[in-house]
Formats: sequence, structure tokens, C-alpha cells
Amino acid sequence: MSVLKRAAVVAVCIGGIGFTIAATMVEPVRFRVALIAEKAQGRYQEASWGEFLRMLKPGSGIWLAELPRWNSLFPLVKNPFRAPADLAAGKSLFAAHCSTCHGADGAGGVGPSLRGRISPRTESDWAAFLTVRYGVPGTPMTGLATDWRDTWQLAGYVRSMVTEDRRSDASVVERVPPVPFDRLRNADATPQDWLTHSGSYASHRFSRLHEITADNVRRLRVAWIFQAATDYGRLEATPLVTDGRLYVSYPPDEVVALDASTGKTLWEHSAGLPTDLPEGSGWKVNRGVALLGDKVFVATLDARVKALDVATGRVVWQRTVADYKQGYSFTSAPLAIDGAIVIGNSGGDMATRGFIVALDAATGEERWRFETIAKPSESGAQSWAGNSWKRGGVAPWMSGSYDSDLQRIYWGLGNPAPDHYGAARRGDNLYSNSLVALDATTGKLLWHFQFTPHDLHDWDSTQVPVIGPGDSRSGRILFANRNGFLYSLERATGRFVWGKPFVKQTWAASLGPDGRPVRLAGAEPSPAGTVVYPSAAGATNWWSPAYDVQKDVFYVPFMERGGIFYLGREAEPEPAKVYLLGSSSGLSGEPYYTGIKAFRGSDGTVLWEHRNAERNDGAETGGLLATAGGIVFGSDLDRIFAIDAASGQELWGFASGGRVAAPPMSYSVDGKQYVAVCAGTLVIAFALAP
Repeated sequence: MSVLKRAAVVAVCIGGIGFTIAATMVEPVRFRVALIAEKAQGRYQEASWGEFLRMLKPGSGIWLAELPRWNSLFPLVKNPFRAPADLAAGKSLFAAHCSTCHGADGAGGVGPSLRGRISPRTESDWAAFLTVRYGVPGTPMTGLATDWRDTWQLAGYVRSMVTEDRRSDASVVERVPPVPFDRLRNADATPQDWLTHSGSYASHRFSRLHEITADNVRRLRVAWIFQAATDYGRLEATPLVTDGRLYVSYPPDEVVALDASTGKTLWEHSAGLPTDLPEGSGWKVNRGVALLGDKVFVATLDARVKALDVATGRVVWQRTVADYKQGYSFTSAPLAIDGAIVIGNSGGDMATRGFIVALDAATGEERWRFETIAKPSESGAQSWAGNSWKRGGVAPWMSGSYDSDLQRIYWGLGNPAPDHYGAARRGDNLYSNSLVALDATTGKLLWHFQFTPHDLHDWDSTQVPVIGPGDSRSGRILFANRNGFLYSLERATGRFVWGKPFVKQTWAASLGPDGRPVRLAGAEPSPAGTVVYPSAAGATNWWSPAYDVQKDVFYVPFMERGGIFYLGREAEPEPAKVYLLGSSSGLSGEPYYTGIKAFRGSDGTVLWEHRNAERNDGAETGGLLATAGGIVFGSDLDRIFAIDAASGQELWGFASGGRVAAPPMSYSVDGKQYVAVCAGTLVIAFALAP
């Protein structure tokens, strides 16, 4: 007590476990008091009060000081009994209690094998502890009435089997080479692989493979199909391929590694998500993974980023980046650059404040964070009236592009919140609906270009920025925007070069010399509803474009449709609640359609247009893939098709049986070219029939 003199002492006894806490400002005591208060408010329900207080007790071997940052016990709690003697004790406990079902060596019997089996029940130390103590509801496995130490020892032994490297044989490990940064930077040199979400850092989605051509594309047949074990309606991910292995994610929190030539499962990662995700969190999608070094990176709906071992799927590290209970989530594929993993949050239609964060690829430690709304101390703060900046959304919910020459990142940012009620956030609302260039090392803002100041129509600018040809001085960025305009910007400065509408639009008379729109009167949302083109779904959306740098042709998926925009009533935002203050719907009573347009990249001249069938009900499309074989692959609802890159004529089609909301990609194994795409809950790979 000499260290805590003059402190008031409070005795706490909950759940039969008591210990003394000094009510003082001394840090070891303060964090425990704070955590007990948070537990009393309903947090950390993954532990009983007895378990929670036992872990908090000094000398427990479990340090929970960082729990508020992680917001979960699962990634933080480590087994306090992990000495060789504890492992030996756990082995004896396993023989006594578990071997009858799981086999003497854990290889399976009546119950499943535990060796190398990654599952939500055993992925972390705390998950394994809970599985041993409480069993698996709905199965023959019941919990064991062992004491605290025995439970941990048994859980530790089970984890030693689960995390055993099934591919520890050196000859096998050598067949999974790492993917270093230089290989990502020079992705065009290995067209047999597809190493990033957009195929290259420049986001061209252009494959230099040319086995499949306009002359033989009609011979495309299904090579293999992988069925994702998910109840979620569709996959939106782009698979990645390296050295004959394909990696793909799907909701809610799954990653699978497949043999790229057969579709055979090599490993699966499944960790599970909290049951109290806010309604509408990220709309329950996951758009892919990233590769760097010997790891696969995935971001999750509960705002975590995880690094998995590329050979086994074992979790190497995981980091909670934001509080999902406040409406934050991740849905996009991370961007892996030199030693860092970059990701932007989803949840911009809630009362959040967007950010882009870079984590150290080796450890998960945060390197930098760029907040997408200018606060009072920053340039652009005057563009948000009052305190509206605190809850203005602006989520960067798609992946960006990386300029390895200039060492900067280009990232598209989302709409402001509330979506349709502008009186709650008067001003331009920087940096909403903008493209930003960030220093890749520090996250410092270098320049921005705002496409739709003070957006009232939910026209996010999260579309993929495509880096065109040219050096750092003369190079351009092509950007097909949800607001209906196609833009060309200077790569070095963000200066507006030209902009042209590429679908029907009725909200802007023109673009000024600086690219700022000259608005037409009467296009604002109204209580009775205002008809505006394009609809809230946009002229284009997350549907990735493609760019043939060799021919300077920019291919853009589009939707031709108007919308009705309704103005709601002013209301205070609520945490983790959708914050629209209005609504929108597609314009009914007239046909609309999706399609692909080809533009000359230098000046935006339309070269051709491919229209899909007109519809009066649901319409949907996915992203694009262009190839050196002269083909552009796209989709319409549940159809996947190939069109002639020179003319726009359809050459081949396939009914997938599920909605296609993802872009295709291409790779080759042993000289054989494949085209793969997610459709519904399937991953389908096509190749030429003999």
C-alpha cells in the first residue's frame, strides 16, 4: 500500500471472485476499474463475470490493458499456461477426456480430426478455452468440468494440434514462394499470376495473356467450380493467383486457398463474426484479399485486418482498427504496398468519420491514418457547417491505386452523411466525393479533386482510379464517376484536364474550367420526390473498369437509368444507424439497361457501346477484364459474356445461375489460360476446350 498512499480502497466481489482495487489514478488500477465499468455496461460478453475478473486479477498471466483498443477478448487473450509441462499435462487430459471421440492422436474418430483444422472454435486461445469449457452447442461435444488451469492446459494442447503446420515439409513450403513488393510492382512481368485486386498497382485490369482470342473464345468451357459455404447471397471478390494457387474471400469472414488448375481446396480460414453487427454493416460483402511476402491479408465486417500464413491459412496477426459498434466495417480488398497494408473503412451512410489506415505488414502496428473529413484545425474545415464534420461519413469503401514511381496512393472517397439532407452539413463537405493523393509513407494529403461538392444524391466517388500511360509529369488518371461524368486528371497535381458525361445526366449544365460542376436548378431532393439522372445506383459504381494501355482504350461498365430523390426530415444521428434523412429509388415506368462503353483514353472519344438487354425491373452488372487476346469480359445479371475489344460485338456467353457483382480476372497454369469470376456463391473458372 505504500505505492498507493492516500488512495481510497474499494473492495469488489463479483461472481464469487474478489480482489481489492485501489480507487486511484495509478495506471494498473485505473484500466481495471475502467474495464469493469465497460463490462457492467454489456461489453465483452464473450467471458462470464467470473472469467473476466480472474483474467483481470494481478498475476493472472493475462494482460487486458489494451482490450478497449481490440474491443474483443478473442485476439488479445493468450494462454497463460504454455510451458512444456503444461503442454504435457494437456496431452494427458486429452487422453482422458477427448481421445474416445477425436482419436488418441487427435486425427479423428467418432469426432472430427483436430490436426491442422482451422475453425472458429479453435482459431484463437480464448476460442479454444471456451470450446473446452462449454462444448459445441447442438453437437455431442459437451463442456468439461475442469478447473481453470486444467482447462487452459487442455485448450493449449488442442491448439498445438490445430496450429500444427500441415505443410511443414520443406519441399512443400518451397512450392509456396513469397510475393515480395518488387513482384507486385512489376506485376506485368508475370501475367500468369493475378497479384492484386485490380491486376496491377495502376488498376488496369488488363491481362497480357493471349491464348483466348476472338477466334476461339466460343470454345470456353467450365474448367472447375468452387461452392462457397455461405448463406450470404453473393460473392463480390476478385480472386488472386500466384504460382498456381488461387486465394479468394467470401462473406461473412472466410478465406480459401484453391489449386488454381483444379479448384481443389488447399486450406480454409473461418473465424466467425460478432452476433451484434449493426444492421447494414458493409452490406455484408467482402471484395477480396491482398498478397505480400508470405501472408494473405483480409479485412472484415467487424473492422479487423488479419494476416494469414500463405501456406496454411493460420492467423499470424490480427488488428482491430475501429469500433464496429459505431458503424465501422471493412468490405474492400486491402492494398499491399512496400511493407504496409492499406485499407479504407465502410459505413459512410452512418454517422461515422471515414479514414484510410496503413498497417505494418509484418506486425499489424498502425503506421499512419488519414481521416477523410477535414476537422477544424485542417484546411477545408470551413466546408462543413458547425460540428457536422464529426459525423459526416465519407467512407473510402473501395480499393485504391498505387503510384510506385511517385510513392503515392490514389483513393476515391465516398458520399457525405446524411446522404440527402444538405441543410445538416452546409458547404462543399471536403473531402467527400473526391479523389485524394496521399504520401504512401506518411499518409499526408498531397492533393485532392472533388467531383461532386455538397453531394445530395449518394454519388460516392469510390470508383477505381486508373493510372494512364506517361511519366510522373505527363501521366493522367482516368476516373469514371458515379455522377455520370468521365474525368481525366493530371497524375502529379490532380489538375482537371477534361470531363465529359458518359450517360444521361440532368443535374449539371457543364463542368467549369477547373472541373467544378455548374449545377442546374431543381435537381435537389424534395419531399415529393425529384427525378434526376443518373439514379443513386450511379452511372457506374463499384464495378471496376479496365484499361488497355497498349491501345489507350478505357472500358467502363455503366448503367443508364434515372432516379427519384426524396428529402426527409432533420433528425439527430444515432450510433451505428443509417443516417440518410431521405431516400431514393430507381425510376420505374421506362426501360433501362447496363452495358460497356469503350473510350479513347487521351480525349474521352466514344469508340463503341455494348448494350445489355433493356429491363423494367432489377438490373445489375459487375466489373470488367480486358486481355491481350482482344477480349473484354463482363456481365449482366447472371450472365457472363465476352465481347470483341475492337467492336463491342458479343462473342460468347454463359448463364452462371447466380448474380454476378464481381469483376473477372485471368491467370495461367502450365501455359493454359483461365478466366475466373465469382457468381452468386460460386467461383467459376473457364478455359478453352480442346
